[in-house]
Amino acid sequence: MEALIFVLIIFGIIVLIMFLQFINSRRDDKLYLLKLRNEFGKVHRSSYDHDRLINADAYFRRHIPDEYIDDITWTDLSMDEVMASVDTTESDAGRQVLYHMLRCPLNDDAQVAARRDEIDSWREHSSVREKVQMALHHIGSTGRVSIYDLLDSMSGLEEKSCTSYYVRSILLILSFLSVYILRGTGIVLFIIVLISNLYVYYRDRGRILPYMRVYMQVLKTIDSGKRVADVISAEDMGADGLKAAADEIKDVVTKIAGIRRRTAFSLSSEAGNDPVLVLLSMAGVFVYADLIRFWRIRHSLIGHTDDIDRLVYLTGSVDALIAMAGYVESHSEHMTRSVFGDSSVMEVRDVRHPLLDDPVPNSITVDRSILLTGANASGKSTFLKSIALAAIYAQTFGYVCAGGYHAPICLVASAMSVKDDVTSGDSYYMAEIKAVRRMIDRYAGTSTDNGICKMPLCFVDELLNGTNTEERIAACTQILLDMDRKGIRIMAATHDIELTVLLSERYANYHFGEDLSEGDVEFSYKLKEGAAKSRNAIRLLKSLGFDPAMADRAEEMVRIHKKEGVWMTV
Repeated sequence: MEALIFVLIIFGIIVLIMFLQFINSRRDDKLYLLKLRNEFGKVHRSSYDHDRLINADAYFRRHIPDEYIDDITWTDLSMDEVMASVDTTESDAGRQVLYHMLRCPLNDDAQVAARRDEIDSWREHSSVREKVQMALHHIGSTGRVSIYDLLDSMSGLEEKSCTSYYVRSILLILSFLSVYILRGTGIVLFIIVLISNLYVYYRDRGRILPYMRVYMQVLKTIDSGKRVADVISAEDMGADGLKAAADEIKDVVTKIAGIRRRTAFSLSSEAGNDPVLVLLSMAGVFVYADLIRFWRIRHSLIGHTDDIDRLVYLTGSVDALIAMAGYVESHSEHMTRSVFGDSSVMEVRDVRHPLLDDPVPNSITVDRSILLTGANASGKSTFLKSIALAAIYAQTFGYVCAGGYHAPICLVASAMSVKDDVTSGDSYYMAEIKAVRRMIDRYAGTSTDNGICKMPLCFVDELLNGTNTEERIAACTQILLDMDRKGIRIMAATHDIELTVLLSERYANYHFGEDLSEGDVEFSYKLKEGAAKSRNAIRLLKSLGFDPAMADRAEEMVRIHKKEGVWMTV
């Protein structure tokens, strides 16, 4: 009787735990669905957890195409912040593919149009979107180590025999049966074996836990990918690309389905809110089910690395496109569809910087390189970054934060926030010229690729600011002329007014002005045609509280230098 009561108590505890886990999982799913519904299409930048970016580049680093946004340009344009503003993905795969999409803008207008259609489909079909998001949500995360790093290192694990696990499992069963025969002694024996087995289980599990997480992640991706494909296939969302992706997901899942079928038990973290799987996973702990399963399946995982990589991309693409849809929806008031043409004319109306809360819109229509002059803090750098981001958005989302966008396919690069490099020994000047050199090496002579017209579009801010005035003006003139002659469209900002004359035959001049009324400096942040006529560096000293007499003496030095060509203290 005592043995029966003991067994019933253990069984009751297991059932209670299973029931509570089931209830909690169902409740969590309902709450999370409500969260998805409330947050779709809302700006979330201020609440973003930047730790999510730690492994965001894992897929990109293994799939770098010929054309991509390089590291300097990525930093110049604050693309990590752009990523943070877009990223509402539910999985590691989605975040990594989203990062890859932002680093690798499409270079074909038909592909851009197809992606835009997919984004629009996710904006319109909310019920399908929510089902897919919930499926993707259950994939989870591998933490700070990417699935790719763990797959790479998994092949180096020393093979382990599972014989001891089988023996221990048998001993546990026998000790449990001994409760009926030996009663009190059997209970003690069962508890000793149980504790010993649990110790060995958690000890060995801890040693391979990172690799088990990969395995768990793969299994979850298989299950979630299948559910995503089934949901998409069951609906007519009007985007052929989504149907094709669903079909390919099913094909890949079929290829690697054997990974799941190798054993009957389910890993403890796979159970979700399925009561049967919860019970099986709990039982599996006592008989080393997931450890045995891991060692049996390791070779299959390594042998299917390419298929796993493809599944990560396909499921991640769906996740990334939904995040893009939410982002476009959140900025829909100021978004327009990008239009591409084969001419060299670039027309952007009312472009806005997407990271600013209240940006001043500006417009430009130009068919050649431009030189941008104007006062300090007048908006030159922000405008250049706005145009650069517009070109990237146009070929990534098919939408632009502007009132209108018409341009050729662009290859974007920049040299705008160059710094000296202590580790390499490069001075500020050396870092600048290397940054410019890499754009010339990469894009000189680029015009078409596979019949598609492409325009290198490079952005430069205060070129060669790390050297003396005379050499800077001379060197800048020749560098900017050389880049333009080699087919590179340049948008450059400078304080050197002399360049507006020296480059006038090939560069269009634009400027940002300021209002100097009442002894203060105010900016309109509006782009104007022509070169700047005034300088404000010394006036800004006065407006920021420096000694007016000191500023007046500085202005007198400038006046004397202009008149006599020499610098004199006053």
